[in-house]
Amino acid sequence: MSQTDILVYAGCASLIVTGLIIRIGERRKQKQLPARASPSGPEGFTICGIHLGWPDSGIVVTGSSGYGKTFFARSIEAQAINQWLPCLFACPKPTDANEVDELCRQLNASDRFVRLKPGSPYRINLLKYLTEMPGGSSLLAAQFLARLNDIASRAEGTGNHGEAFWMTMFETALVNAIELCILATGEASMELVKDALISSPGTPEDALPAKLFGGDPENFTICAKMILLARENQTPENQRRVKRATEFFLNEFSSLGYKARGAIISMVNAILGRFLLEPFYSALCEESTLTPEMIEAGRLVVALDYDLLTYETPGRMFQLAWIMLYQGYCLRRPAANAPRSLIVRDEYAYFSHPGYDAIVAAVSRSQRALHLDLFQDFDLMEQTYGGGPKAKNEALSSWSNHGVKLMFHQNNPDSAEVQSRLTGDVKEIMLSGGSNGRANRESGDLRDGWLGVNQSMHWSEQYARAIRPEFYSTLPVGVAVLHAHGEFQVLDMRE
Repeated sequence: MSQTDILVYAGCASLIVTGLIIRIGERRKQKQLPARASPSGPEGFTICGIHLGWPDSGIVVTGSSGYGKTFFARSIEAQAINQWLPCLFACPKPTDANEVDELCRQLNASDRFVRLKPGSPYRINLLKYLTEMPGGSSLLAAQFLARLNDIASRAEGTGNHGEAFWMTMFETALVNAIELCILATGEASMELVKDALISSPGTPEDALPAKLFGGDPENFTICAKMILLARENQTPENQRRVKRATEFFLNEFSSLGYKARGAIISMVNAILGRFLLEPFYSALCEESTLTPEMIEAGRLVVALDYDLLTYETPGRMFQLAWIMLYQGYCLRRPAANAPRSLIVRDEYAYFSHPGYDAIVAAVSRSQRALHLDLFQDFDLMEQTYGGGPKAKNEALSSWSNHGVKLMFHQNNPDSAEVQSRLTGDVKEIMLSGGSNGRANRESGDLRDGWLGVNQSMHWSEQYARAIRPEFYSTLPVGVAVLHAHGEFQVLDMRE
């Protein structure tokens, strides 16, 4: 390499470094997000002196284990409890509920702390609540249970999740079973819904009146008894509902065929069968003593103490059911005078349904529903959603829907790449050239003269990542990149 080449390369490096310093300086000078003042001080959350206000589009925290995610989350949680926000905590680990309890003790908020655990007096009759709450219906309850089934099938790799035919048939069967229970007995219960489906006619021949209703009424199947009760309770107002529910079991469901009918009953068992066993039966099937309305009215801090290590998939379904119940309540109640609520989901992917979370994210900003979600890396999130191209897109969408992102040390290359993309690109000026280049004045650029280079050197513009992926593997414990509303900066939380 000649001396001229060395000087050229040195000049290029100097210009690039200067541009990097300028960019970093501009980032450090960026304005803080606007604060919202109140008589007791600014409302909202503050991170390292940066006031975020109320991040209604959600906060997501990522990073490898042991680098500061939980420490940061405790700061946000403490600010929420101090400002009397109703809070709902998912508890994936056995110690999580105890830590929430201790945090409430430190903040003198123990009188607001509620622990949902086996044997506790706090419970909700899930189907009754979903069908009788304002805006509730059999369809709403069926869609709710279908989302739980989708998550269970993803978790266990049982297939059919997301397939239009099975999801539609599953929802249709549940809607009509719930409707039949309500029309026959006045309310729906998981036990009756499950029994109605299992005992329904398996073939068109079994559905013939002479066979279904013949003989001693005491020996009739549960489904046959409820069909008769629904018809006895028929009124002009519910006539159409009675006809629709009874005809479904007498004609449609019995004509599906053994395999299709059996697959749907298996899907129903996967959800309702689990909830009919203790400790979930007491928590989800008996008379309600705690509802989302009570959580908000009492500004309660609720820990869902059914950890994944002990209760596995049913514990995950229980926690997810409560989270979706509270999300749904926040979306439908008038938001004007409602307090903001905070839902905290450590190991976020285990306690979210991608489709429903997208709906929540679209309207949570106006409904005052805050989310604080934590997870380790992108690959784990994709795997939890079931794997494959669809799960990858769902994981990326779920991550991107959060307006505030805090990204700690990351060992996973895919996660580091996604985090790098999220921070965006910046324009860089590159110089190239050598001593043996032949001058071509006709193709020369006037800007070459401004930069003080000769015709054997050339400059170009290109876009590069504002933060390169490998940068995240160098972050020490307690240091993270904050990305909020299109701006980013590095935060040091070690002090």
